[in-house]
Amino acid sequence: MPLAELLDLLHIITNLMAQIQLCPPPPQIPNSRHMTTTLNYQDGEKVSVFCQENSLIQGSNEIICKDGRWQSIPQCKEKIPCSQPPHIEHGAIKSSNSSEEKRETTEPRLYRHGTKLSYICEDGFSISEKNEVTCDMGKWNTPPQCVGLPCRSPLPEIPNGFALHSSDSYQYGEEVMYRCSQGFGIEGPSFIKCLGDRWSHPPECIKTDCDSLPSFDNVTFIGQKKNSYRSGEQVAYTCPEHYQLVGSNTVTCVNRKWIGRPTCRDASCVNPPTVKNANIISRQMTKYLPGERVRYECIKPYDMFGEVEVMCLNGNWTEPPQCQDSEGKCGTPPPIHNGDITSFPLAVYAPYSSVVYQCQNLYELEGNRQITCINGKWSEPPKCLAPCVISEEIMRQYNITLRWRAHQKLYSRSGEEVEFLCKEGYNPQTSKLSFRTMCQNGKLVYPGCKQNKRRWG
Repeated sequence: MPLAELLDLLHIITNLMAQIQLCPPPPQIPNSRHMTTTLNYQDGEKVSVFCQENSLIQGSNEIICKDGRWQSIPQCKEKIPCSQPPHIEHGAIKSSNSSEEKRETTEPRLYRHGTKLSYICEDGFSISEKNEVTCDMGKWNTPPQCVGLPCRSPLPEIPNGFALHSSDSYQYGEEVMYRCSQGFGIEGPSFIKCLGDRWSHPPECIKTDCDSLPSFDNVTFIGQKKNSYRSGEQVAYTCPEHYQLVGSNTVTCVNRKWIGRPTCRDASCVNPPTVKNANIISRQMTKYLPGERVRYECIKPYDMFGEVEVMCLNGNWTEPPQCQDSEGKCGTPPPIHNGDITSFPLAVYAPYSSVVYQCQNLYELEGNRQITCINGKWSEPPKCLAPCVISEEIMRQYNITLRWRAHQKLYSRSGEEVEFLCKEGYNPQTSKLSFRTMCQNGKLVYPGCKQNKRRWG
């Protein structure tokens, strides 16, 4: 080649070399291993990146020089450990026999990134998928599941009982009901449950008949005694003379036990009530039978108020009389219309005695329902206000009808409000307020309506 051409070629190569940009030494990536570098790197030249042992590369493990710059620079991220692995039902972490592994399973610890742990299931359960979990940057991947195995026939047999249905195989969690033979009853749950290749403890059928009758104080059995009584069977008892039954007189046989306790209480009485200023004139006894009476007599100058006798009734004495000074006494309480006192009337009442009044049905009591004997006179008695009777006849007279009810006859208590409307084809003849009126002691002020005037076209 002539020298001139060679010089031209060298000039072209020099120009091209000047246009190609070289890369400086690559950057030192945090947590990466030290790289041996040179001063310049040609375009397209590659350098491998290695992270330190406790770090994990994120991105490509090579960087490339391009147009004077390093491209695809990765990161070395610190490996994050994991805490305790996830718990799975009916399963556990498979442990080794090393002392280190035993210490790890009993004490809280951290697991390095990339650690793999295996699970094992309890008897009767199987792993549903891969039996491992892996620690990946501080998180465990989804753990497996322990799936219960089915239970196979035959079902457990129980004395004096039987299963209600049978099958060749039963799914985990499936239940089978049992029933006992006649004369026996279930003790505990009446079913068994498949717990994974095994059944829960089966129920027992126990004898439910009751063998002997229970005995109670002061109670007598009614009927024919038997050697045994079926569960659910009832027997009855009665009380002896002069005793009173408290509660039910029956007991029931329930699963070999008698339920119920009849009680007979002595219905006789002792110690008649003491009445101040009075003596008992009847023959006194240590016990009084039901219905027996004791008579009193007042010491002079006191007068008797109330009944002269008390009676033994269901083990208790009736209300005794009073012997008091007759000054200021009252006679029979004053009668009121459509009402009466709630107690049996006496001929004479002691000073400061009280009686209570009540009204007949639908009548409204006005005033104090209780009056008192003071200085020989009764306080003011109450009144019984009459209800209002509204009939169809009255409503036809005034051309009105009830607003809320359509009964032919209505009873409204005194003080209650009643609302009316005009019949169809009628207009109000009285004020609007008059159509809402109040019952006052049997009287109502009725509104009025008049017929519409017809217009002829």
